[in-house]
Amino acid sequence: MKYSNFLLLFFFNFLIIFVFGDCVFNNIDYSHLSNPKGYSAPSALNLHKEEIGKYTFHWNICGSCSKCSPLSGSACQRNDGRNEIIGEASRHLWGIEQSSGKTTLTYFSKNGHGCPDKPRQLTIIFVCTNEPLKTSLVYEDSECKYSVTMYGACGRAIN
Repeated sequence: MKYSNFLLLFFFNFLIIFVFGDCVFNNIDYSHLSNPKGYSAPSALNLHKEEIGKYTFHWNICGSCSKCSPLSGSACQRNDGRNEIIGEASRHLWGIEQSSGKTTLTYFSKNGHGCPDKPRQLTIIFVCTNEPLKTSLVYEDSECKYSVTMYGACGRAIN
């Protein structure tokens, strides 16, 4: 009996890792939020005091975003018809925001185009509400580091 329980537990963990992949954090599955066409939001007033909406940001959860083409990325910043990758699917980190306890997903870029000696990054903050999915403006928290909040972005518990 103990051996069968061990096999069942092993199989369940295998499913979590290989089926859900990197879209599970703290036993919460976020894969249903994946949207290959991407989510979009305009920029807020940034550190350089450029007007609100000068840039449009596109991103996906747990995968590439087609709006970041012809480059492949999970997050990009668009201005004047040009995309700058600010996050790649293979370069991400799940975490917990210290001030609020909310789950975050941060994408990092390999290059720092337009950023002095550092990669760009986009942090997505998930706020679980009973309301339809919506996003905030994208804020530049510090140079080359952006954040957006997704309201109604609830993960599904894995039992």
